[in-house]
Amino acid sequence: IVDNSKNTRKSNSGFANFTRKIGANGTLKVFTNFDAGNSDNDNQRTTDKTGSIINQQEITQRSNETKNGNFSTRLNYTQKLNKANRNINVEASYRTIKNENPEEQVANFYSNSGQTLDSLLHRYFERKNTLENFASYISFTEAINKFQRITTTFSADHQQNNVIAITNQLDNNGYLNRLYELDNIYNYGLTKSRLSFNYMYDDITTHRFFTSSITLQQAVLNGNQVANIAQRKQFNTIVSLSGRKGFNK
Repeated sequence: IVDNSKNTRKSNSGFANFTRKIGANGTLKVFTNFDAGNSDNDNQRTTDKTGSIINQQEITQRSNETKNGNFSTRLNYTQKLNKANRNINVEASYRTIKNENPEEQVANFYSNSGQTLDSLLHRYFERKNTLENFASYISFTEAINKFQRITTTFSADHQQNNVIAITNQLDNNGYLNRLYELDNIYNYGLTKSRLSFNYMYDDITTHRFFTSSITLQQAVLNGNQVANIAQRKQFNTIVSLSGRKGFNK
């Protein structure tokens, strides 16, 4: 067995962040990141098969190129209102990841130590995967008094995933024949929403702290694979209580 391979890779990345005051009590923050790259891989393997019955040489060539990209951005805005400890916070984000991976495989079989072509197996694979994520968040905090406050929060998140994997066979005449029975094509979307109510008591003079919250959460999954369709829903209620008491010396 003799292996010969060659691999090359290139990549780029960067980010950009900034903060800006809006009015007397508003602050906007933006965070952005990206990276992209591609790689080429070429491999050739030669295998000699000899024996009393088999006298064959197999030369397999495989080449593939991978492209990937990742981009994300997040915006955060905070506004302090007129009353002390009263504020509103809004956040939104988007992220996408893309991968492409076409691959070609050629297997040549020779009899009599490479003199005569015995058979040919030539396949071409197409693979693509795209992931997108959208998220949003908003919270409002209202102070009851110096030690107590209530926070209401709503968030929503959606994730979409699309996958394509196709196998083709290239015959000796150069015609590309798609092998439909080997297709793997599906997409699904997952949406989650959450509504939370939180009460907090915090007295630093007596070292007493207490918090309680209730959260309503719903998740919906929708997807299909070729002709198959699926849908699932789930609803949860989450209750949380915690407290702490300190003693002054």
